[in-house]
Amino acid sequence: MSWNVQRQNYGYTVDGIFYYTKIDALQAASGDIGRLKLYFHDDAWQQTEWTSEPSDSWQTLVDRKCHQLRNKYQTLTLFFSGGYDSITILNGFIRNNLKIEELVIWERPWLTHLRSEVDYALELAKKIKQQHWPNVKITHMVRQMDHVDDFYRQHKENWIHQAGNHLGINKLAVRNWEFEKNSVIAGGSQSHTHGFIEGRDKPRLDFVDGKWYAVMNDDLLKWCMDSSSEQFYFDSGMPEIYLKQCYMMVDWLERSYNVTHELVHQIQSHMDPLAYEQWNLAVGRDRVFNNAARYGIGAKKVEMNGVKSIDNIIIGDCLEKNHKGAYLIWKNGIEEIKHTWSAAWDPKRNDLKTVISKQHFLREYRPTEKKFIN
Repeated sequence: MSWNVQRQNYGYTVDGIFYYTKIDALQAASGDIGRLKLYFHDDAWQQTEWTSEPSDSWQTLVDRKCHQLRNKYQTLTLFFSGGYDSITILNGFIRNNLKIEELVIWERPWLTHLRSEVDYALELAKKIKQQHWPNVKITHMVRQMDHVDDFYRQHKENWIHQAGNHLGINKLAVRNWEFEKNSVIAGGSQSHTHGFIEGRDKPRLDFVDGKWYAVMNDDLLKWCMDSSSEQFYFDSGMPEIYLKQCYMMVDWLERSYNVTHELVHQIQSHMDPLAYEQWNLAVGRDRVFNNAARYGIGAKKVEMNGVKSIDNIIIGDCLEKNHKGAYLIWKNGIEEIKHTWSAAWDPKRNDLKTVISKQHFLREYRPTEKKFIN
């Protein structure tokens, strides 16, 4: 591959050429979405032995990753939501007596159903400051709706070509802000001495004909595309931390369910709140005590597929009333996509069809007597 893999760990390829955006990749493929391949650490993953579970414990791998990041950067910022993923990262640094210089909690105030999660994260951050890191900086970043209006007015019809695959009226605007946030926090510095840590979700599995595979989809991975942040759980330089989670999840599913292809995807789609908690704990996440985060009933609803998510309805109604110009720019862009790439549009999802990564065989299904669900 000819591109800079350090920055381009996530994106799309068509005939071996890399693209950050799904629209640009579709153009290169003449609208044939079947020609798109999701690039997910492919160069590193092809060197990984997927059929062997790492022998190190999960905690050992988390501790190693914390030390690795602490040694790599002079300054560390953690984007902290108070959910399973960021809590586990935070606890890893505390357990190893390693410091983080800044905790960032960001919110969109128009999403009132997420207010309790933001308040919980802020409360936890203050406790961390009192009990562990008295010099830690707590940054509460609030993004007002005017930012969404500004995004569409700035990019106009070109908004569909921005990085990733975010057709929701709010998601792409917010994601582009996330691209900007690192330089904003670092005071515009381009220095490589400031690291930004994100904990983006869990691995994904496929179960076909009695075989387990590790696989990724672009609905989940889109949040990482073109980001300069360190993804704690997706690390091309430390593939064992990703691989270990895959095997931990396989073990949990075999131990707990009568496994079927449909059930695996149901759990990974956050359709069962109780399973959501068990899934997080099974793959090594630390327990959380905020019920919204515990059962994924807040932020996960915002991340529903398609252009009709709760988030889009709330902000779409508001923009249509108060920011008509921006709303029309977004709506016209969606109509252009539906018309130009109709074969790539999934009317059931109300979004472009999903693109998946290369599948990596893990192992055969191992039935167990300890089934308690199904």
